[in-house]
Amino acid sequence: MDNLLKIATDAHGGLHAWNRFENLGASVSIGGALWEQKQLPGLFNNSRINLKLHQQQVMTLLPDIGERIVFTPDQVSCRETARYAHRAANILRRPVR
Repeated sequence: MDNLLKIATDAHGGLHAWNRFENLGASVSIGGALWEQKQLPGLFNNSRINLKLHQQQVMTLLPDIGERIVFTPDQVSCRETARYAHRAANILRRPVR
């Protein structure tokens, strides 16, 4: 596996080039039957994922419902973003059937 990692990093400028990057972000749309079953269709349709590459941290932004989820080795936290707090409250109060 170490050889494969070396080949891949060398093909993309080497480890020095990789270490210059601190963050990686992507706009994503995640769907599927699971969210339909939970009666939360579209929950992750408009999401933003941000990774801190030199730390163990992933942040998921859900702007449609005003939530931010942060994953670290020691904690997973979910926080409201003030701009959409009222919308988040309405969606999260829906009864689960």
